[in-house]
Amino acid sequence: MHWLTENCYDAVTKDLWPPNSPHLNPWGYVERHTNRHSHSTKAILMDSIKEVFGNMD
Repeated sequence: MHWLTENCYDAVTKDLWPPNSPHLNPWGYVERHTNRHSHSTKAILMDSIKEVFGNMD
């Protein structure tokens, strides 16, 4: 991090980068959409997750 601050004027510092921000994490969105109905197999769940990711804006 020291090298970045010395050499890159636009380096993002750790206080500006929220690693657990819900706005940057797609899994809450995916979970809400896939939990709208039950899934009888792991394969069906995976297909549902892939569909949600494919339809994200």
